[in-house]
Amino acid sequence: MSYGPKYRIQPSDRELAWQFWVDPFVDPSPDMMRLLNRLRWGSMSGKHVLVRSEIPGEWILARLGERRGDPVVLIGPTFRDLREAERHVFALRWKATTGEDLGFAR
Repeated sequence: MSYGPKYRIQPSDRELAWQFWVDPFVDPSPDMMRLLNRLRWGSMSGKHVLVRSEIPGEWILARLGERRGDPVVLIGPTFRDLREAERHVFALRWKATTGEDLGFAR
């Protein structure tokens, strides 16, 4: 899928990635929304997601199935900090979209 210039990730978006890293739950600016939407768009097949565990306060990294209705596959790790979990998924989606690792991601 081709995206117009408005939705391409730009080198300047690394600053937005850093802002997300600092606080994934801050009210997003329009530029941050553009970036987040871009990372969320595209094929859902195999996309990384978080699944709430049966244990309160715990989330598990998972992958969506190939087609709608396919089971979600739990792949781990498990997180007890939702901020850390959101950062992890953000870094995975950034890598999948740009081919680059975030330098500040663990």
